[in-house]
Amino acid sequence: MKKLILFLFILCLTAGVANATMLKGPYMIYPGVNTEMMILWQLDSTQTCTIEWGTSTSYGNSVQTSEAGDHQHEKVITGLTPGQKYYYRVNDGSYHTGTFYAAPSSSATSVKILSFGDTRNYPQDQDPVNEQMISEYTADSAYQSIVLCSGDWADQGRSESAWTRDWFNRSYPNMLEMRKNLPINGCYSNHDTMTAGGNDGCMYEKYLPFPFVTPAPHYLCDNAHYYSFDYGPVHVTVIDHYDQNYSAISLSQLDWVDNDLGGTSKPWKVVVVHDPGWSAGSHSNSAVVQESVHPLMLKHNAQMLIAGHNHYYARAVVQQVQHITTGGGGAPLASVDLEEPYVVVGESIWNYVKLDFDGDTCDIEARRQDGTLIESFSVNKDPAPELPWSDGFESGDFYGWDRLNTKDVVLSTDSYAGTYAARLAKAGWAEVFVSTLGFTDIHVKYAAKTSAFDAGDYLHVEWSIDGVTYYNLESTQVTSYTLSDKTCASGANGSRTFRVRFRVAAGPSEYGFVDNVEVTGTGGAPDTDPPTPDPMTWSTAPYSTGETSIA
Repeated sequence: MKKLILFLFILCLTAGVANATMLKGPYMIYPGVNTEMMILWQLDSTQTCTIEWGTSTSYGNSVQTSEAGDHQHEKVITGLTPGQKYYYRVNDGSYHTGTFYAAPSSSATSVKILSFGDTRNYPQDQDPVNEQMISEYTADSAYQSIVLCSGDWADQGRSESAWTRDWFNRSYPNMLEMRKNLPINGCYSNHDTMTAGGNDGCMYEKYLPFPFVTPAPHYLCDNAHYYSFDYGPVHVTVIDHYDQNYSAISLSQLDWVDNDLGGTSKPWKVVVVHDPGWSAGSHSNSAVVQESVHPLMLKHNAQMLIAGHNHYYARAVVQQVQHITTGGGGAPLASVDLEEPYVVVGESIWNYVKLDFDGDTCDIEARRQDGTLIESFSVNKDPAPELPWSDGFESGDFYGWDRLNTKDVVLSTDSYAGTYAARLAKAGWAEVFVSTLGFTDIHVKYAAKTSAFDAGDYLHVEWSIDGVTYYNLESTQVTSYTLSDKTCASGANGSRTFRVRFRVAAGPSEYGFVDNVEVTGTGGAPDTDPPTPDPMTWSTAPYSTGETSIA
């Protein structure tokens, strides 16, 4: 009789355990301390769970967990050895197992990281991307480190059901597998503000409790969602593009970004933000990233920015800063416009990115959903000297130039030398960034002419450091090509934000022509490379006529 009672008691306990079902997770977040890892999960009903962990499948450490609200469980494992592999399992009546590597030592000089973003409500397209990411760390365990996500985790970010359906969908095995074996940290995004699926509150805070800077006001949630952390030799600064309103970064957050980037001694600095400053179209480029975040990156030598928002892969290079858009995590693909300023590559494809930091170099690969290569390139920790710099437009494009009113700034075969020159009309301008770091006595050389301008109309040549105040080098009405060599004031010396602008203020059918632009200076390391972006000559060439528009 006693045995029967004991059997029934155990049976009841087992039946009670079985009533709870895993709803989300297990999944991991890196809390920003290299001896810690956060493991999270959510059940569909109230139940105590057990989590075990250790350096083998014998585990050796075990604690019980109770829900912290809405059947959510969380355990921050402490006392980890940096760089060590760990095994864990969660028992909710069934075992859910996973592995992770503790973050690298603070003195590490190398680390490998994966990145992707913009998954939204398309798990069927996200799952193959995650499958390839799993294959990366299966082939090379150094990639079982951390994932940087560029946002748009779920389609309707304030809807409980959307997070269950989109980010935590349990019908897709690769999504489940990657989340329980890789911590994923990332940024707040526009879809995290959306309520069409219901307004259940700030689900981003609920399910992704990153180590946010608090208290920090947010127009929609309890707190702004910016934070930073070190990962081996890399400092990661995560920006909330929406803390002030739907599309603005607050001044207080920008002050924090300035102090955060300036306060780290890590050799590599990566910024993660949802909206890109320079990308290949679809959504407009973020003005606040261009005008505020990018200058802070230059100020503190941050080498790259990872963004999403646009559903493709693209890369723009602005003043040697890599602006990477990896928004192809599963959301519907968008078309790519390779004519956008500073864009060097782009492809409308689901994708992920591999970052291999090693000493003073980071080797980067962008790969498609099937694992094939989009591009590979390397980034140096410190910016390279850019002078002398020149462009005779012989590449047949405006690569590296920013243009206002592209229909008014086109290629022309009415050139000073070679095949092409730039033709500017009406209120058009063309501007190029050239780093003068390590150089003094900055000279701007160019060949220019105008069609017969009316009185008071000019082709202006200007330089600036901040893009706000411009200093005039020349205002001309000459009607035949004239070579000029202008010296900039000392404020142009040693600047990563130096820029030259050619601007026309003229009436209809009045044009300014510019060719063979060169920026030089005194000092810097010897430059053994040919001038960039294309070689040109200063010898006199016959005039030619005709225009070729690439707008």
